[in-house]
Amino acid sequence: MEVADRVLLLFQYLRQAIQMRSDYTEAYINRGDILMKLNKSKEAEETYLIALNYDQDNADIHYNVRTLYMYLILLAHHKKSKNGLCLLHYSLLDILVLHIVWDISGGTYKKKYYHNDM
Repeated sequence: MEVADRVLLLFQYLRQAIQMRSDYTEAYINRGDILMKLNKSKEAEETYLIALNYDQDNADIHYNVRTLYMYLILLAHHKKSKNGLCLLHYSLLDILVLHIVWDISGGTYKKKYYHNDM
């Protein structure tokens, strides 16, 4: 069985698990992880945020959402940057701001902070 076929089959199993039990957060986490690997960040974000609605205390979901937003920031600056030093400088600054906003907001996601430049 090809890798693409396995991913498709896993996606179908995860969809079935979510249909059977809509609050099964592990299925959402795994589905979001697959979407990230397929470079479907918008769909991954939606999937992770659904999981977060069901389980706000799940550290894995918070980690994945934070990683996703950091990735999107890096991607946005990579598209704007013309040299590696500029990319590194702005990316590290934005990641620091991301963590500060996370801490100040008490652990809630404020999408407007993350999507302004994209």
